[in-house]
Amino acid sequence: MTINARYLVVVVALLAACTTQSPRKVEAPAQTVPPVASLTIRMEYATDRAAGSVVAWTRQTRLWMGLVRGAVMGTPDVTLQDYAFSPPQFTLDLEALTPTADEHAQPLIMPALARGFRVEPVETRIARVGTYSYDAETGDALGFSGFIDPADRQLLTLIYVDRPCRLYGTIRLEESKVADLDARASTAGFHWLKINDQDPAHQRIVLAPPLPEVTHLVVIAQ
Repeated sequence: MTINARYLVVVVALLAACTTQSPRKVEAPAQTVPPVASLTIRMEYATDRAAGSVVAWTRQTRLWMGLVRGAVMGTPDVTLQDYAFSPPQFTLDLEALTPTADEHAQPLIMPALARGFRVEPVETRIARVGTYSYDAETGDALGFSGFIDPADRQLLTLIYVDRPCRLYGTIRLEESKVADLDARASTAGFHWLKINDQDPAHQRIVLAPPLPEVTHLVVIAQ
């Protein structure tokens, strides 16, 4: 049987293309992390962030929670919740606070962009929850105030986003300190960002799942 030479050349060329073509890269699916619907918060008072420095605090505390609009860092200027309490532990319903967060969330503002923060899609509206702790009787500020993971004492940041999105970037924290951020929120709502210390000059920020309990650390000013 005689094979047409032109036909043979075409077949050989097609086979060569099939064997040398690079396989299509398949992007790994984003991790699905549900939003934080409620917070069980245990208050802790200490002289520094390290474990073992806990001090007794018997006075009533006022915990002010505010929103930083359009940023993951900065000073809050809108009230989300103002809470005075005595027990060391309480639960906060974040679903009830979602309308307030959504009302004040904004696209990333210029100072955040200048630090290196990026978000996709760019229309995503963001707000960060910041906290201040006061002596409920005197009104005096108690010192540094923030959330930590009780398991490893790494810092946690609570943010609100109005849609599924990806937050990323190399963030300039200080002149000699940076943080690599890559966090994909699969739904709108409140989410935890966990700040993992890598070394004195480097942090890694990732999305963390809801925790059964978080510690709100107050470092008493000396």
